[in-house]
Amino acid sequence: MAAIAESLGEDVERVIQKTGVSFRRAKQFALVQVPSSKRVQLGLNLDATPGDERIVEMSGMCTHKVDITDVDAIDDDIATWIRAAYESG
Repeated sequence: MAAIAESLGEDVERVIQKTGVSFRRAKQFALVQVPSSKRVQLGLNLDATPGDERIVEMSGMCTHKVDITDVDAIDDDIATWIRAAYESG
């Protein structure tokens, strides 16, 4: 996911935090956290909710989240959502 986010432009900044890795432009557009040993959570700041059951709205630092339990789940849809979050910021 880091490679996807960082490939979007030279203005992407990776910020390592205590609880995750944030990807920023003028503001944060994606946040990768590991809330348990069995899943990774991708937080995104999106303008609209995509029509996919894997992504849910949330409140807080991100507007949406995706729980990822398998590396094979990182697909073209996730790359599209990361790009949309980048472009909305």
